[in-house]
Formats: sequence, structure tokens, C-alpha cells
Amino acid sequence: MSTQEQVINIINQWTMSVITSDDSDKVLPELGLDSIDQVEIVIMIEDEFNIVVDDEQAEKLNTITKLVNYIDLELDNKRRFS
Repeated sequence: MSTQEQVINIINQWTMSVITSDDSDKVLPELGLDSIDQVEIVIMIEDEFNIVVDDEQAEKLNTITKLVNYIDLELDNKRRFS
């Protein structure tokens, strides 16, 4: 499963809605998510991918595409420096 599919699954689990890859570039509020939802989704992503997202960065991760790109970068960095 790709990172994008995993992130979409996490968001769908949290919201109990049907978000697809077509929604990847929409900002999270356009998907019906508020700032509290965004915090909860970031926490779930941290747990799922075993990464840490600092608060400043989390505020900038407001689309699925940005979340996926950040996760992939963090995972690449972990592999490189492990």
C-alpha cells in the first residue's frame, strides 16, 4: 500500500467518510476537517509511520499531498541515517 493510500485510509477512519486520491490537493477544511481533526490525523500518522511531526510543521501539512510528501521525506531520512 502506498503512503498516499495509507494517509487516505487514516483520514477515512477518522472522519468515517469517503475521501479518495482525487481529493489529494484539497485543503483539509475543504474535506470537512477542522484544526482538531488535523491534529488527531497527524497523531495517527505519527503512530502509523513511527515519525514525529513538530507543531510548526504540522500546521503546514494541510493537504493529503503535503502529508504524503512529508512522510516520504521523513521515512527516507530515517533510512538514510539508520
